[in-house]
Amino acid sequence: GDHDGQLVGGAEFVNDDERGEVLEVDGVDGHAVVPHADDITFANTDSYTLSLWVNVLTAPGHWAGIVNKSRDIGPWYGLWINPSNQWVAGDSNIIGDVVVTNEWVHLALVQDAATNKRLIYLNGELNSQGTAINSTGAGDLWMGGAKAVTEYLHGRIDDVAIFARAL
Repeated sequence: GDHDGQLVGGAEFVNDDERGEVLEVDGVDGHAVVPHADDITFANTDSYTLSLWVNVLTAPGHWAGIVNKSRDIGPWYGLWINPSNQWVAGDSNIIGDVVVTNEWVHLALVQDAATNKRLIYLNGELNSQGTAINSTGAGDLWMGGAKAVTEYLHGRIDDVAIFARAL
């Protein structure tokens, strides 16, 4: 859409043998930032989908933001890895399977207002679910980290998309 961002710190575009040009973040300070926009914030009565491909190069053993919106100004939403190296949909922390490193996986966070649920899909299969939440914070969208906290990812991210409907 019309949401352009910028690379910060140890973030760069690299050529991946499997996926072509992708974003790589270094796990130290690398991330991409897209400024806040109202059309990517959602109430608990809204449906949305956050979809992406990720290849975790190093299991972090700490919180690591993959893609998240408004982590510094709640309420936020997004996909993380927790200290037990499991997939997590924040803010109320729906916990999924353990991360496999050095392998591309497709992740999707779906909020379905009709059923009042948030769901994590891993490679097209339902992995975990919880209750819909408000995600109306006015903070920026980050890829590869989370603003205001030290939650950096060492990995590769591709094809990030946000849809204002449940897919």
